[in-house]
Amino acid sequence: MIVLRVLIADDSEDDAMLIAYKVQRAGYTIEWHRVELESDFANALPRADLVICDYAMPAFSPERALAQIKASGRTTPLLLVSGVVGGEAAYRLVRAGAVGCVMKDKLDRLGPAIASALAAAT
Repeated sequence: MIVLRVLIADDSEDDAMLIAYKVQRAGYTIEWHRVELESDFANALPRADLVICDYAMPAFSPERALAQIKASGRTTPLLLVSGVVGGEAAYRLVRAGAVGCVMKDKLDRLGPAIASALAAAT
């Protein structure tokens, strides 16, 4: 059994738990860790196969997460998950390196989005 190590950057523990649940419901066996600060993200990144990042956090941003990934030299895919991101902001983040965007009210789409993200990373 392959275990997918997921780093969830989200300021809401409840949202992170729901995301992890939806990823598991999509058929993935996961180990997950939630962070909401940039320093915690940098420390956890080397152990992640996939990053799922919220758009609106008070102390961290997906732009900073992408910068951390690039600075680390890793190719860990980052999937944006948000309840508030607009189309232009999502497009800008995908152009900056995010592999896709799933709205929080449509988390059933996480499975296909993760499959695409992992396929693109290999």
